[in-house]
Amino acid sequence: MLPKSEQCKYVLEHFKYLADQRMKTFNYYAIVVAASITGSVTAFDKCPWQLVAALGMVHLVMAWIFFIIDIRNSRLVFCARQALIHFEKNSNLDPQLRVIMRDHAEARATAGSEPMVGAKLEDLDLKRWGNDHPFRRWADAMVPNRASFTMAFNMAFLLQTTCGLALIAAAYWLKGPGLTQPH
Repeated sequence: MLPKSEQCKYVLEHFKYLADQRMKTFNYYAIVVAASITGSVTAFDKCPWQLVAALGMVHLVMAWIFFIIDIRNSRLVFCARQALIHFEKNSNLDPQLRVIMRDHAEARATAGSEPMVGAKLEDLDLKRWGNDHPFRRWADAMVPNRASFTMAFNMAFLLQTTCGLALIAAAYWLKGPGLTQPH
């Protein structure tokens, strides 16, 4: 069995790698979406309605594929995060240095449950974290369980899905058989 410091290093390296992979995947997704939206806008004017509707379907499929990939990535990051929480909980670190536990405690306190043992919300010094700004307080109140990458990614996937459906509808109603021709 590895010494505790080596175990922690092992988990931390996995966490860093997995979190980095998740961000790289989303960055790739953002580039692909920007290119596909640009192509869809161009195609809307120049292509038959069936091709534009097919591009709308491509948007739906892309959102679904990247959503599935993100689910897998977020599960892997969660596993590494839980291991880091375990190390922080069972270490002799100063409570102010327990970054993962502090973040977890803040998120749980916002959700209405008890903060994690060893990381009290009143110890977080929220003003130091920038949470005292009025816009930040408003945004925190609007977003349940604190903002997260998962929530932001899911919003992007939902937006692309909506755009895909809108593109299909627009192709049908503005270019295709749904278009009413004046007699």
